[in-house]
Amino acid sequence: MKDEIVVREVLGLSLVLLLGCATTERSVSSTEVRKDMILPSGAIREKLSANAVFLAPVPILEPMPEFPADYPADLNADVNICAELTISADGIVMSVEQISSSPGCEPAGSKSSQLLYPKVASALRHWTYFGAAICHYTSNESECEGSDARHVALPVKLAYRFNFKTIQGRRVVQKTST
Repeated sequence: MKDEIVVREVLGLSLVLLLGCATTERSVSSTEVRKDMILPSGAIREKLSANAVFLAPVPILEPMPEFPADYPADLNADVNICAELTISADGIVMSVEQISSSPGCEPAGSKSSQLLYPKVASALRHWTYFGAAICHYTSNESECEGSDARHVALPVKLAYRFNFKTIQGRRVVQKTST
């Protein structure tokens, strides 16, 4: 009988805790970031040989830019800042440049860009990757996962769009998807 009461109390407490979790609101951080990768105009496309595959860089660390607290209220708060980064064969960000020629990207000389691009560039300079490579295999692509294939590390350029905007009175940065 005593064990049955303990089991009921534990089950009751568990139910209360679960209900509490189910009704707790999750607040959205004002530094939440969503981004999307874009293909810059003039991007070079390479065709690989039959026994080769491109291994894309894998993000290790991607700190996101923050919306500046002192951003003027009279400026547009729905702005896309686009940037291209060059990643070395070792996965280190070597350079960051603003892109304003792609559709939907804020012009580099605008007041919004002058205030927001430095935040994007600063964040991107801290990104790190497992570097990109071309894997040359003999008979099966699965060889790329072991030491049977030849891997040639290479630098790459990636481009991203960051959307700075106000949502329900809160300023956020979003890495949007296309």
